[in-house]
Amino acid sequence: MSNGKRIPKIAVEVELTRVDGTKSRGFVFISANERVLDMLNAAGPFFPFRDAASKRVQLCAKAAVACVEPLDQKG
Repeated sequence: MSNGKRIPKIAVEVELTRVDGTKSRGFVFISANERVLDMLNAAGPFFPFRDAASKRVQLCAKAAVACVEPLDQKG
């Protein structure tokens, strides 16, 4: 049930590594009050990913992802 308040989504730049070893750079979308890890642990088998090179948005299967490294949080 929704309380009527929406938390805005933000795009986080990441490097996504799939279980087959292929890597893609792009963006995942998370609520402003969560981390990428929270999005990956949320219910649902897929998450949207916008490829930086092609600008296309695709649904990625969480089961096919080996690693998601946020790039804007490197210190």
